[in-house]
Amino acid sequence: MEPASTQTTMIRSLKEDFGPVRSTVLFLSDRMKVVRLSLQAEEALKEHRAPGPLVVQCLEGKVDFSVEGHPRQLQPGDLLHLASRETHAVHALEDSVLLLTIAPDK
Repeated sequence: MEPASTQTTMIRSLKEDFGPVRSTVLFLSDRMKVVRLSLQAEEALKEHRAPGPLVVQCLEGKVDFSVEGHPRQLQPGDLLHLASRETHAVHALEDSVLLLTIAPDK
């Protein structure tokens, strides 16, 4: 039996990642999508919905993250889970990096 395919990917930020909101797909399959999202201080993403359950981990910086209109602050080490298609928005208070894991609905 062959081992599962593995690939090492850097998730920490890189200086060149900061500019306008930048998202980088780190892993993509039919069951999961992992994205590194880099935002400069004061950048924001308007309300939107993910196509399935979403886990957000703050790796660097500090953001205001609103879910269904209820704001909360995320900082390094914080983890947040959203149900499928919950409305959410993000506003970077500092240069920030988030790791997003989405499990698209079938």
